[in-house]
Amino acid sequence: KNKITEYSFFLAIISIYFYHINNLNNFAIGTPFLNRQKRNGEFEETGLHVSTLPLHIEIGNNSTFIDLCKDINSKNLSLYKHGSFPYYNIQKLFNEEKNINSNLYEIGFSYQINISEQEFKSKDFDKADTSSFNKGVGECAWLFSGEQNNCITFHLTQLNVRKLFAIDYLTCVFNNKDIQKMYDIIFYLIEQVVGNLNNTIISNLQVLPANEVALLKKFNNTGNIAKCEKSVIDWFEDIVKKHPNKTALICDNQTLTYDEFNKKVDFLSNYLIKNGVKKGTPIVLLFDKSFDMFISIFATLKIGCYYVPILPDESENRIKYIIEDANPSCVLTHKNYNNLIKDFNVCIFSLYEIMNLYEKSITAGFSKNNFNNSSTEIIPNKFYNEFPPISPSDIAYMIYTSGSTGNPKGVQVMHKNIIGFIESMRQNPNLKPTFSDVSMGLLKYSFDASGIDVYSSLLIGGTLLVISKNDELNPIKVLELIEKYKVTRSFLIPKWIEHISTTSLNYNFDLSSLKILGTGGEVLKPNILRAFLEKFDNVKIANLYGPTETTMFTTYKIISSDEIKDNYTSIGTPIPYSRIGVVNSNNMFLPVGCEGELVVYEDDSSICNIAKGYLNLPEQTDKKFVKIYNPFTNSFVEAYKTGDIVKINDNLEIDFIINVNKDEFEVKLSEEHSSYEWVTKDSDYLDDYIKAKLTNI
Repeated sequence: KNKITEYSFFLAIISIYFYHINNLNNFAIGTPFLNRQKRNGEFEETGLHVSTLPLHIEIGNNSTFIDLCKDINSKNLSLYKHGSFPYYNIQKLFNEEKNINSNLYEIGFSYQINISEQEFKSKDFDKADTSSFNKGVGECAWLFSGEQNNCITFHLTQLNVRKLFAIDYLTCVFNNKDIQKMYDIIFYLIEQVVGNLNNTIISNLQVLPANEVALLKKFNNTGNIAKCEKSVIDWFEDIVKKHPNKTALICDNQTLTYDEFNKKVDFLSNYLIKNGVKKGTPIVLLFDKSFDMFISIFATLKIGCYYVPILPDESENRIKYIIEDANPSCVLTHKNYNNLIKDFNVCIFSLYEIMNLYEKSITAGFSKNNFNNSSTEIIPNKFYNEFPPISPSDIAYMIYTSGSTGNPKGVQVMHKNIIGFIESMRQNPNLKPTFSDVSMGLLKYSFDASGIDVYSSLLIGGTLLVISKNDELNPIKVLELIEKYKVTRSFLIPKWIEHISTTSLNYNFDLSSLKILGTGGEVLKPNILRAFLEKFDNVKIANLYGPTETTMFTTYKIISSDEIKDNYTSIGTPIPYSRIGVVNSNNMFLPVGCEGELVVYEDDSSICNIAKGYLNLPEQTDKKFVKIYNPFTNSFVEAYKTGDIVKINDNLEIDFIINVNKDEFEVKLSEEHSSYEWVTKDSDYLDDYIKAKLTNI
């Protein structure tokens, strides 16, 4: 009906495999043909006339299977016209023109009919007499030479009345397990196509046979949870009621209990409301780490606004860009930083002056009606605690990315994202925060991972030790504070882990209180931890991964002696209640072992850890925050595309390969051949592994 031959059918299936698994949509497959011309009498000659032609495969986003088969048939007929021109000369001319040295193709497909003359004359192979085959008459068999020019070649052969599908491959590129997986996926594609031949859109085909679905379900078996119905402030106020006299914050040898902390938060919240700050608006916080910074964070959240952190030592251009882009209702800062924002048309509140007003009010409380908009004077009366209701979907904070690939992007993180993250940590036996924990806040608060220590402490009832700017770059001082306050946990970047490791070995600090150090933000080389973990075997090191857009971190791996020995660690497995997948360029889930883009997605029983999107960037939001088809639930789900190229290894852990966004490269495929061409701003950044992969499929 559709005039599809076995040749075009199987070649189309193989092309679709590489389209989905390797993101190839414009490439070449080498296909041998007999190359005997009847008009020249070559059918009667003895000798090898076989030649190989590079067949151009092109698959569009809306291509159907029938379209691809017809295209293959059409291009094959065109190729045969040039069959007498040797492939060697084609490749030589191509390499000279492009000034490169590479093959026109890395994939081969061979289709042969090998049967005895007796059976060839039979018009119905299914009814052919096969009795002579058992007597050794006219039998055909493949004899493999042990040599292979291409990375991989597929053979479809008619051996007498049987069909043989064989795969010939380079063992330095593939192993037996790879080939078996490839075989399973190819025949799964055949099942889907045969079941709906006339309506098959190639981009909609799945590459997850039943065994691969089972593996990925096991990988994502992280538990189920009800959807969040509380805000950060709901959780915080519950803690204040339960533990009012517990120490909440320590900074520069000063402390605040939860009750003292909350009263200052309430005071600032009232002040902002009285001065016209409306719910749902952004408030820029311009601070170094201090009590005032945390008071400002929670006051902002309490009145239903969201905070935008900026460091005073950031560049003038970055501060200008963030303030203009965020368009805040006000800026909370210290008066000594007013000069950094004096040129902006924005309301500025000095925490120093507001907290002085608080000190005047602590004996009698205060009233909303006693705030004077035109001065800083206040008549203490009584506390006023009527604050607007907060939805879990309200924005809690907006952190701007580094801007290394363009202008910084304002990532809008919601209350339910933070609560989901804390719920996940509470279920993780390795990372679980407790009431008795003392967390160390060393990271700058404009770095989203700083929230790990902040929220896992203040929403659980723990104590947060805030490392001030004066101490944050001094490893000896940091270790002294860990020892003095018996710190139990902290999140640090790998370089800081290395500093602490090196310094602690040269000094006799008591770090017996430490239980876990989390690290992330850059690649961790585990061998830097060897001596530290040998000396302090009470400490666990967790390698954490997660973009700002997915709320602090989404995978983790506890470092063991194996990682230290190999000096390599994966980024681990999904945190409890989270969902992770690896997808191709069409956002279709890939099997275990296949390289693709890491996505974080949500379903009806997962936490909500995907941010709302980017402020004022609808196109970039639509590109990164997408809906993808979830083959496990047969539904479309919300997902975030990280830009990180990864694969799930055989241990069902995630191997990180490279970040496409960070390195600003794109993959181009020449129309003439199937090897990748990489365009990058800094090609030296690509490590040897990636460079090696570029020349392969």
